[in-house]
Amino acid sequence: MWRIRTQKCYTAAASLIQKINEGIYPEGSFLPSASALAQNYGVSVMTMRRTIRLLNEISVTKTYNGRGTQVSTMNEEPLKGEKLSPEIMRNMSLSLQGLHLVCLTCGEVMRDTLANAEPADRYAFIQRLEGLLENKRPSNILPACLNFISEKSRLAYVRTVYANLYELSAWTFPLLSYSHDLGGGERSKYLSKESLNLLRSGRFGEFADIFHKKLSQDFPWLQKHLAQLGVKDSLEMCRM
Repeated sequence: MWRIRTQKCYTAAASLIQKINEGIYPEGSFLPSASALAQNYGVSVMTMRRTIRLLNEISVTKTYNGRGTQVSTMNEEPLKGEKLSPEIMRNMSLSLQGLHLVCLTCGEVMRDTLANAEPADRYAFIQRLEGLLENKRPSNILPACLNFISEKSRLAYVRTVYANLYELSAWTFPLLSYSHDLGGGERSKYLSKESLNLLRSGRFGEFADIFHKKLSQDFPWLQKHLAQLGVKDSLEMCRM
């Protein structure tokens, strides 16, 4: 299903969403110019302008004539399905299918990755999760976990698959954090200080089980609310 997404603007949009949610481009700040971003991502200015239009459409950013494109404030404007283009709906459907795959595999994959990662990499991962909890960015915990697996798994095919899943995750969990009526931030609390203590003490299996259980419990909730936007977990939607 990954081959359906061929246009570079989708990849660039997903990357910018991740950077916004990671705080690289904070709320209220202005993105670099379209020409600067185009050079950064190795795409044409026209492609980058389309990327920015996608971000504006989902209320992640807002472009002002003569001023540039500003990162929206969290919860500023809820997503509305009738305003989403077929391209956005298609990407969100692909993301939902990707997260379904994560639900089926993340427990064993996380356990294996943690057990075989270098101590320094595990420490950096813990620091990253702690920072997200302290800065009240729970919607970024899932992407952080997917990114960790995509970079540190001992298996090349797992790294490849989870790199795709990490990119696709930009279209669901981070986006829902902009929709205050869905309660995305509150329902995205996958980890707590207690579960991080399991990670610190080397109890990787227990940590992975908690993460897997929480994600599996919340996936039906995510399906329900994305369905309210008109997004379904189906290949038919991806071919729209």
